[in-house]
Amino acid sequence: MVEIKFVNLTRHFINIKKSDGSIESIPPDGRQARVYSDQAKITNLNGFDVVQTRWGTVAGVPEPSEGVIYITSSLVAMALPERKDIVTPNTHPRAKISDGDGNTEAVKSFQCFWRC
Repeated sequence: MVEIKFVNLTRHFINIKKSDGSIESIPPDGRQARVYSDQAKITNLNGFDVVQTRWGTVAGVPEPSEGVIYITSSLVAMALPERKDIVTPNTHPRAKISDGDGNTEAVKSFQCFWRC
């Protein structure tokens, strides 16, 4: 079995609860994955502009490498649904561990957006 290495392509430490209950902190790798976007005004509703965001090029995600899982933002992962080597912190309200003020301290799992 191949040992899995997680590479964090965000600018934040990822604190995640493991199956044994311990919390592991995965530091940023130093590289950042990004998805570029553009916006265009499409209408005005009662004096409020409405813009459409169009997602474009993804940058900063290395080519797949055996035994490596890349951690990115959800936007990057959604822009690359064919990549089964990309996960994101699961920030669903039921999947977060928060402090008394509601700040996220850790997540309970990763999530993916793969198209199978």
